[in-house]
Amino acid sequence: MSALALQAAPVLPLPQAWWLGTHRRLDLLDVPSFGPPRPGRLRFAVRAVAQRTLHRLPTHLPEELLDLGAYLGAQRPAARLAPLQALSLLLRHLAAPISFQADNPYTVHQAVPSPRCAYPCRVLVIERHARGVRQWAYENGHHALSPLPGPCDAQALLGPARLAIIGIARHWALADSYGDFAPFNSMLEAGMAQAQLQHLAAALGWAGEPLEADAHALRAASGLCEHPLETVAYGLRTDTPRLADDPAWPGPAASTAVAGIEPSPRLADHFDRLPLLAAQFAAIGCTAAVAPATALPMPASVPVRGLLDVMRARSSGNDRSGLAPRLTPLPAGTRADLLALWRALAGRRTRLPGEESLQPLLLWLETHPGPAGLHGLDGRQRELPPGTDLHTLLQQSLPNPRVRHNLAALKCHAMWCVDLDGAQARHGPAALRRLHLAAGAQAQDFSLAATAHGLFARPVRMLREQVLEGGLGLPGPLVYQVMCGLNRSTNTRWQL
Repeated sequence: MSALALQAAPVLPLPQAWWLGTHRRLDLLDVPSFGPPRPGRLRFAVRAVAQRTLHRLPTHLPEELLDLGAYLGAQRPAARLAPLQALSLLLRHLAAPISFQADNPYTVHQAVPSPRCAYPCRVLVIERHARGVRQWAYENGHHALSPLPGPCDAQALLGPARLAIIGIARHWALADSYGDFAPFNSMLEAGMAQAQLQHLAAALGWAGEPLEADAHALRAASGLCEHPLETVAYGLRTDTPRLADDPAWPGPAASTAVAGIEPSPRLADHFDRLPLLAAQFAAIGCTAAVAPATALPMPASVPVRGLLDVMRARSSGNDRSGLAPRLTPLPAGTRADLLALWRALAGRRTRLPGEESLQPLLLWLETHPGPAGLHGLDGRQRELPPGTDLHTLLQQSLPNPRVRHNLAALKCHAMWCVDLDGAQARHGPAALRRLHLAAGAQAQDFSLAATAHGLFARPVRMLREQVLEGGLGLPGPLVYQVMCGLNRSTNTRWQL
């Protein structure tokens, strides 16, 4: 399917697209990771090598900008970074390989880690300077920028801003694992990257607005997509830093071979619903108003950790035996402290279109100190159906017996319910896209809060949602979930 044909593909009604991506995905979609083993299956993200000119970004960077308390209080970092240093630090914590976990089957984690450990977004930097506009691709394996000839309308993309950081979701990059279902996961991870980008920009003192708020900019950025199965996913426009004023910009250049992946031309022959679902997430709605960051009361107890340290420490809780957290009890008051930190982190960034249609919930599973129960983000406990066994319900929601998750020792489980009717009324054909980006962003806020309290945060999108929706009496269908627990000693990690 060509890019033109993809853009012209009919957009499914939201309930039908939602139905395909949730209750019926395993019997109507081809999802290789959750289907029967097929020996000799073709690879659809093919390894490739290309010669490129790379401008190396500085690697002599501060270990930390602000501790969490200072960040939540909107303080500025004490160290003043040169513009190139600031961009380097941001890209390092947004999209670079950041840790090596020897006992995890997915050994290398990106800066926005997930159990998939296959960062599905290509990151671009669009810069306005005295002679016009330049476009750069971020090569995360080399921590360098490569000049990019630009087919997009960069002036419309930037608007009055001097700089834009753009993420292009490559749905084809996840096709080997998720096949037809890949766009759902790649857009959720794009939402996680969007929140990470906003938090990093705020910590650096950059004022900016999410790209999702401007439909004209999104359409202009669509020219950056190189394949029909790619979608403009996330981004931020800002007036700072002034890169052209830095004498070191754009860094020393060298020509080198760059390894990467490219899509197999046989993709569409094997996943017939993949182009249709990619088109759903490519739909751009009208320009939407976004709510600015709001100063919330400082939590009574904030973990004494740095913001960048928390971003680097995130883990999905895996080791070679699967997912099996430790049983060690949490300190009293952890639930209230976790919810307060989650609220405060969410308040530090501009809200995205679609977040108003989400209802976050926390299923608290720790019984010592207890009690277990279902709570809203405001801390209020919700009533559960009589006789509900929370751990049994979670275990029953696993998609198949081959998923090796020991859920008995989980400490909590975050969930996001959606108002589908309200989202469709507000966002029209862009509702599916915006709901997934918004859920990913809120999941990243929560994951940072959980990590600050010493918990792993494992996002999941392949549970049997109907089991939890019915068993817990939830107020709407589920779009995303995050499991949390204490890592075992076998979850070793080294910073890269």
